Amino acid sequence: MRDRVAYWFLILLATLGLLFHCLLLARYTVDDAFISFRYAKNLVQGHGLVFNPGERVEGYTNFLWTLLLAIVLWSVIGAYAEFRKGSTAPPAAPAVGGEREATESAPATEAPEGSSATPEEERRVEVLTEGLNLREQPSTSSRVIKRLSKGTRLTVIEEAFSWYRVRDPDGDEGWVAKGGQYTRLVQ
Repeated sequence: MRDRVAYWFLILLATLGLLFHCLLLARYTVDDAFISFRYAKNLVQGHGLVFNPGERVEGYTNFLWTLLLAIVLWSVIGAYAEFRKGSTAPPAAPAVGGEREATESAPATEAPEGSSATPEEERRVEVLTEGLNLREQPSTSSRVIKRLSKGTRLTVIEEAFSWYRVRDPDGDEGWVAKGGQYTRLVQ
């Protein structure tokens, strides 16, 4: 009986010691976690498994954890996007066919009654980076249609996660990265 009490006393003492240690280190965050968060975010946004878009450097130490974070982030972003739309329908997948099919504009729809939507009120984005790629599909591995100049204003046709499907002033349609250092909404 005495051995059993001593055993549980040692377990309790070790547990309290571990909790005290955790409380001392609670202010510190391991930067490796934030590195994985950034890689996962960039993967979900279509930039690939990179820390900074355009720089191909492997800097994560936990590949499977980074992929798991990306899957969770992708599903959360998708659910949030659907919530914001107020719809329960799944997002429309981009066209997978040939070049022409991928760049055709969506059929025009009429504005609902009481709406005063006019072409002047279309959503537009401005290119913030010189040489921004206009791509066939919403992916960094997709073929580049052309490079856009900084300051170019584009008409938004569609949104998909972290991409805009747009039409440029020349009438060319494609996908550009959404937000961040690439584009911003303008009125």
